[in-house]
Amino acid sequence: MALIGTAALLFVLGLMISPVYTQDLSTQCGDNYTNVISSTNFGLTVSSQNLTANTNYTVTVNGLNDTKTVILRAQSNNSPVGTWQNATGVTNCSLGIAFNANSTTNTTNWTSPGSVNSSVTLSVYILNGTGTNTNVANVTINYVAPTPSSNTTENVTTLCNQNPINATTAGNFTVTVSPQNLVANTSYKVTVNGLNDTKTVILRAQLNNSSVGTWQNATGVTTCDLGIAFSANSTTNTTNWTSPGSVNSSVILSVYILNGTGTNTNVASVTIIYVAPTPSSNTTATTKSSSSLSTPPFSMCIALMQTFALLVIIKRLTT
Repeated sequence: MALIGTAALLFVLGLMISPVYTQDLSTQCGDNYTNVISSTNFGLTVSSQNLTANTNYTVTVNGLNDTKTVILRAQSNNSPVGTWQNATGVTNCSLGIAFNANSTTNTTNWTSPGSVNSSVTLSVYILNGTGTNTNVANVTINYVAPTPSSNTTENVTTLCNQNPINATTAGNFTVTVSPQNLVANTSYKVTVNGLNDTKTVILRAQLNNSSVGTWQNATGVTTCDLGIAFSANSTTNTTNWTSPGSVNSSVILSVYILNGTGTNTNVASVTIIYVAPTPSSNTTATTKSSSSLSTPPFSMCIALMQTFALLVIIKRLTT
């Protein structure tokens, strides 16, 4: 009878104690764990190890051989980041999520934040017993800083207006123009050839070191005081430039190809040659000729008068 009473008491106590771990997931989720040991019995994998903003990642915990309490966290610079999937049986807390795993493979999803600038470490904690001894596995989603780009409107406008630094003559690309003779108020086709990847291109037209003419205003083209700028994404890029209404010397078209932030620049130039018109002598000659015919020289008038007077004298003498 005493044995039956003791067994009943233990059974009741077991019912009271065993649910604690399930019902206390919120507390366990937010705990800072000590006595953490790296585990070789289970693993943590993520669908991609390259970090991109606002991207969904599949996170999988493998190798659990019985029911365990699992804590998952995502941290960058020691602070929780991103959003974990809110699923049935999953408890969310400020540090991550917690759930009771009942299979060898458990999968959930984590979404990266809208803005990222450093790598994120995903950690899984497997609680043993009361959770004072914890196995941990980590995986890092690497953030790779993008190459500084000048493709934003703000940067392109700034680069378009600045004087290029460390400009060197280009060997891999060319700029051509058609036609090559400068005439006022004429459209010219300007082509940049030989670009092998996306570059920021700046085009300028200068006469006596001053910007002249008008560049074509097209989609994706930024216009500034000194010329135009655009992101070239093909090997051949063509635009149009219109000469000013009055010209009196040659115009130099220059293309600047920006590398990186634009502090190192390759440059190529082509000249639209101005040919001054040759002064014509036809008008002067014609005027002079007609003038000679319409107005007799004074000396001719004197000679005619003298001849007339001589004829008068001869007539009188003969009568």
